[in-house]
Amino acid sequence: MLDLEVSPEEGLQHDHWEFILGMHFSQAVAIVQSQVRVIKSAHVIYNDQNPLSHDLILDLPSDGFRLIFDSKTQRLKLIEIYQLKLVRLKYCGTVFNGSEVIPTVHQIDHAFGATRPGTFDKERALFVLNFRGLSFYFPIDSHFQPHYSHGLGSLRFPGESTPVLSRMVIYQGSSGCPAEAPIPPLPPSCFRGNVFCRECVVLRTPSRTRTLGLKLDMFAQSTDALLELEAAEPATFERSVFFGESAQSIASKLGNPNKVCYKSDDKMKIHSKEAHKKVAAEKSDYFFNYFTLGIDVLFDATTNSVIKFILHTNFPGHYDFTDYHRSPFSLILGRVTPTQTGGHHLDKLLNLGNLNPNPTDLLHLDKVTIHEPPEPEIMPPPQPPQNQGGGGKNNKKNKKNNNKNKGQLSTACSSSPSNTDSSNSSSEKSSPPSEEGPMTAAASSAAPILPTSAVPTATSTATSLEIKWDSRWEEIRNFLWAEKAERLKLEKPVVLTRSSASNPFGPSLCYGVQDLIFEVMSNDYIATLSIYSCGDEDGDEEVDSGKKGKGGCGSGVDSLLADFN
Repeated sequence: MLDLEVSPEEGLQHDHWEFILGMHFSQAVAIVQSQVRVIKSAHVIYNDQNPLSHDLILDLPSDGFRLIFDSKTQRLKLIEIYQLKLVRLKYCGTVFNGSEVIPTVHQIDHAFGATRPGTFDKERALFVLNFRGLSFYFPIDSHFQPHYSHGLGSLRFPGESTPVLSRMVIYQGSSGCPAEAPIPPLPPSCFRGNVFCRECVVLRTPSRTRTLGLKLDMFAQSTDALLELEAAEPATFERSVFFGESAQSIASKLGNPNKVCYKSDDKMKIHSKEAHKKVAAEKSDYFFNYFTLGIDVLFDATTNSVIKFILHTNFPGHYDFTDYHRSPFSLILGRVTPTQTGGHHLDKLLNLGNLNPNPTDLLHLDKVTIHEPPEPEIMPPPQPPQNQGGGGKNNKKNKKNNNKNKGQLSTACSSSPSNTDSSNSSSEKSSPPSEEGPMTAAASSAAPILPTSAVPTATSTATSLEIKWDSRWEEIRNFLWAEKAERLKLEKPVVLTRSSASNPFGPSLCYGVQDLIFEVMSNDYIATLSIYSCGDEDGDEEVDSGKKGKGGCGSGVDSLLADFN
């Protein structure tokens, strides 16, 4: 039986560990894993199809309490103790629940002191006592209601029968309603020298078709908090990282990584051309893993420069769940128009064609306003001249002007991005991917079923789409399919299974779009977003991802997935 100290508005404390309100889910899991001899069992409860609609719960049934986390921030907001016979509780050294102490109303009065009069819920037959950051629930007979006049000490129950505590909840605030309790901030004891991310903005070129780097809004424990000063707010700061930066530069901006991982094997090499002729590399690319930022940074083994970013959403039901904190990223995905191939032409005009630009020149890139060029004006068809019985010269002159106007109209229509040919190619625009099975990275469990929602027509006029960490793949796919299939055709997805023995959640699908790789779970949510530095977008250069691949953005899915294994 666990012996725990109850701290209102804070949490539960043990001699060697503590569950504190505001702590991250991964930190609570780490405590449970380190106390396997004391905490016998643990269950993770979540909504598989819509994980953001319900709270994330870490249930400890053998110890009689559960930890309830907010599904978006994944921080602890409630601690519910529902089996009081399985745990020993005390407050300020006074035991109010245990094998030798029964938690009656009078025992709670003795341990916590007086409070405002309790409330009686007739529907649930519960008597509720509320303290600041604490709520106690007593089941009583529904045939009577307790009487009180001035406070807890004046409660009277028929037959001298005192109700016994059945459930208690620890939360932050004094609202008296745990459901309305605010989400606590990260407590100072949970920083432990780490840096955390509030927002991650993916910096894109003005064409919104290529990535330059990341802008991170981070916070860490302030020096005042280290000196144990009261009301010390976390220190906030911004950092921007770009492709081509050195490992020393990244470490100076983001701090030392939590772990350095070296790529030992390329399991996707079999999908490359003449893979059997390739000699194993003498050097290995390596990752900087920033678990509390939710980011991995891949460096080239030869140049020691950044060639890839991986952003993790840390959704439950994924292979890497609890390893990372959530990266709250956002980006704007643009369309590829006929006059620009992946933004290459526009980037040259704006002197941004270099894959490794000067970071100091791009710190305020997100503040640049891009004005869309006006659509060419389509001239109305000329009206036929009124025949007033004139001579042949006038009729001949009018016919000549009509032909001239027709030529102008044809030119204007051909330069406008209108859907004049939608009737001839509608089946091509809305056609789903090939029915042939996608490639599999490992032969194990079956691939998740693709969504079968209706594909929008080719009348969409949106030129960009904002994608966030909680966006669903269906929204992104519909945006891409709204254009001509030959211009924005999605590759067949790659099935990522990892090891079937250590992955109970099943495979995920990986889609390549421009210089992005979306790893999509079976519930249509994004598990990871991988961003790699692509070569020349006309296909002259190869993808700069540490392995040889096909040139052009969005064509190196096989090469990229080697980093997942």
